[in-house]
Amino acid sequence: MSSDSLGLKNLANGNRLHGMDALRAIAMLLGIVLHSIIPYRIIVQNNWPSDSSFHSFYFDVAYVWIHTFRMPLFFLVAGFFARFLYFKIGENRFLLHRAKRILLPFIVSLITIVPLSIFPFIYYFDNIIQDLNLSLIDLFKKSFFEWNGLIHLWFLYYLIIFYIITITFQRIKIHLPKSLISKATSLLSSFRFSKLINIIIIGMVLSLFSFLYKDIVIEVYTGLRINLEMFVGYGFFYFIGWILHMQSHELEFISKHTWTCLVAGSLLLIPILMTSKGNTDNTYFYVIIKLLAGVQVVLMVFGCLGFFMKYFNSENKRIRYISDSSYWFYLVHMCFIVSLQIGLMNSIVPGPLRWLVSLLITTLISMISYDVFVRYSIIGNILNGPRKRKQRPEFKRDRLLPNLGTGK
Repeated sequence: MSSDSLGLKNLANGNRLHGMDALRAIAMLLGIVLHSIIPYRIIVQNNWPSDSSFHSFYFDVAYVWIHTFRMPLFFLVAGFFARFLYFKIGENRFLLHRAKRILLPFIVSLITIVPLSIFPFIYYFDNIIQDLNLSLIDLFKKSFFEWNGLIHLWFLYYLIIFYIITITFQRIKIHLPKSLISKATSLLSSFRFSKLINIIIIGMVLSLFSFLYKDIVIEVYTGLRINLEMFVGYGFFYFIGWILHMQSHELEFISKHTWTCLVAGSLLLIPILMTSKGNTDNTYFYVIIKLLAGVQVVLMVFGCLGFFMKYFNSENKRIRYISDSSYWFYLVHMCFIVSLQIGLMNSIVPGPLRWLVSLLITTLISMISYDVFVRYSIIGNILNGPRKRKQRPEFKRDRLLPNLGTGK
C-alpha cells in the first residue's frame, strides 16, 4: 500500500506520487476521526453507541464534512495507483501484488479483526440497551460465529471488485478494434483536470449518479450484497483516478486551484447540512441540493488532491511513517475506539474530552501495536512491503579511549 512498495522512488515524477500516497494515508486516518465523533452527534446513528449525556452540533458538522469527500478521495487515489501499478509491473504481478496487499488482509480480517470489532457493538446493544445480560462466552459466540457484516472493512471488498473489473476490462480491450481504443484513449487524455471548469463538470456528472442515492451523501452498507449507491459512486471516483494517472503530468497544475476548491467545497456544505437526510417537500429545491452536493464532493476531493500536491510532494520520514502505519491503524482501530466510547459514557470525564481521550488512547494503542508487532514483521511485509530496522552504529572502544593500553 505504501509508495516504497510500489517502487515510486524509481520514477521521475516520484515526488508527485509521494503526495498521492500521503493523501491515501490521510484518507484512511480521517476514517478513524470520523468514527471517533459518531457517539457525540446530535443526529443519533442507530447502528452505533450514542453518548446520551453529551452531544454537540459541531460533531455533526465535522462528520458530514469528512463523510462527503473522504471515501471518494480514497477511491480516486486507489484508481490512480491501480493504473500505475498495472502498467508498471504487468497483469500477473499486479494480481499477485493486490492479492497480497488487499485480498489476504481482507480474508484474515474476516475471521479476526471483524469479530473483535463487532464485539463492543454487540455488548452495547444487547447488554446495555436491551439489558439481556449475556455472558462473555455468549457475546464472543455472537461476535465470532454469527454474520454481522464487514463493519469498517467494506472498502477492501469494493476494492477487490474494482480490481476484478479492471482486469476484465483490460482483457476485453485486447479484442476491441485498435482504432476504437485509440479514439477513446485520445478523448480521455484530452480532458484537462487542471481546468477548474472541468472539475465542476465532473461534479455535475456525479450529481446525475447521486439521484440513485436515498440521501444527499452515500450511506455505508456493510453486507456482501453489492450496494448500487456505493458501487456507482465510488466506482466513478476509481475511474476518475484511473484517468488522472493518464495525465499525471497535470498533477502539479491542479494545486493552483487548491484553496478555491477547498473554500467553495466547504461553503457548499451549508445547504447539504440543511438537507442531510434528503427529506424535503420541495422537489425543485431537492434537485438543486443534489446538484450542489455532487459539485461539493468533487471540489473537496480535488482541493485535497491539490493541497497534497502542493505541500506534501517530497519524501519525509514522518510522512513515510504515517503512510506505512495508516493501513494497520485503520484495520485495528474499531474495537478499541468503540470500547472506549462505551466505557466513557456517563463518566466523570467531561463530555468534550471524551472524544479526545478515546481518539488519543486508540491512536496510542494502534501505534504501539504497529511498532512492536507489525512494522518489521511478516504482517508489515504483507501490508506495506519489507522494512528493515535501522542499524545502530557499532560501539568502537578505541574511538572513545584512543590512548588506553598504548602507553601514550
